[in-house]
Amino acid sequence: MRSPQPVFRLTYINRKVGIPNHHNLAHASSYHKAFSNSQPPNTSENTGYNPRVKMSLSISTTPKEVATTIRTLLSENLLSVFAERDAPVRKAAIERIYTDDVIWYETDGTVITGHAALDKRAGELLASNPGFAFSADGESVVTQNLGMLSWKFGPPGAPDLIKGSDFVIVEGGKIKALWTAITNVPSQ
Repeated sequence: MRSPQPVFRLTYINRKVGIPNHHNLAHASSYHKAFSNSQPPNTSENTGYNPRVKMSLSISTTPKEVATTIRTLLSENLLSVFAERDAPVRKAAIERIYTDDVIWYETDGTVITGHAALDKRAGELLASNPGFAFSADGESVVTQNLGMLSWKFGPPGAPDLIKGSDFVIVEGGKIKALWTAITNVPSQ
């Protein structure tokens, strides 16, 4: 009889209290414009922002998720959601590739929960940066049910003005959690 395969269980609690301070990013004006130009989430409305989120995820040493599925989800996350300016097309992609309770952790500490809030924030990023485009910056990396894809964001003359990476955990063939890390921002 085979012994059960180990499963690691992560419980993450975001202890950030209150609305993120977007003004402490003034040293990187382009980053500030690209990722923090919109109003901070309003905690009194149903925006999906939750300053104290508890999330439990499984990371299995013998994952049930297929690496090609995770690679496809990473690509769709970038190109069909964050690069998609057509709101109905973006919304359909969100429903297709994320779990209903998806959680997105932005670089500045903002936590976005659910389809509607993710769609709203992706739309804000694109609306505040007309002419900017996202593109992949290399190949995706997959291990167990984790995936990572680096990207570039900028206008036609400087397509790599801003660089970053998205990290995902996939459960049931959909993205359950997304972390964004900014790795390059232009100086002021």
